[in-house]
Amino acid sequence: MKHEPSKREIAFTKFFLHTPAKTIYRSFADSISLQGHEKVLDFGSGYGTVAKWVAPKLTSGQLTCADISSIWQAECRNHLAKYKNITYFNDDIYHLDPSEQFDIIYAHFVLHDLPYPELKKVIPHLIKLLKIGGKLYIREPVSDRNKFHTICKLLLQQKLQVLQTNQHLIPLMGTSFDIHYQKRALNHFNAPHTPPKSGQTGPG
Repeated sequence: MKHEPSKREIAFTKFFLHTPAKTIYRSFADSISLQGHEKVLDFGSGYGTVAKWVAPKLTSGQLTCADISSIWQAECRNHLAKYKNITYFNDDIYHLDPSEQFDIIYAHFVLHDLPYPELKKVIPHLIKLLKIGGKLYIREPVSDRNKFHTICKLLLQQKLQVLQTNQHLIPLMGTSFDIHYQKRALNHFNAPHTPPKSGQTGPG
């Protein structure tokens, strides 16, 4: 589902990055475990609010900023022009070559905006793009509890191992959860996982 941002939305995002609230994006980027050589996918990169903090850490790695919005993709290119380790993918994520295997995929406040039928397709596809042993990092609000639990349920069906969950109170978004997953081989035992409840945090 393609969504193009309004001028107001773009202006607000740019303004947000010049306030103390920018730590929302930086804290999420800092939670991603990086050695510097990884191949990373930013799904729904928007203006590059998280990519801004991830790209400098990939000293010998590569970051792909993927967004179906042509407007956001153009804004992101301009915003992050100084980083030469970023490639841009402006198309439906299903058109990304499945041979592209990423060490890390992250999505920051993206999945909850997708309609239910789209979630059922996009989550398995993202996991196909993730290497065995690769990690998925998401941050999602719980304002729509049904949508949040659907996201967690669909991820559970992908046989991912939950590494960590953390709860945050995010300005304008309310209570949100960071959940870190790892893709394991199919024969690897995966402990049952239920969606975190408001007030629950994981290790760390």
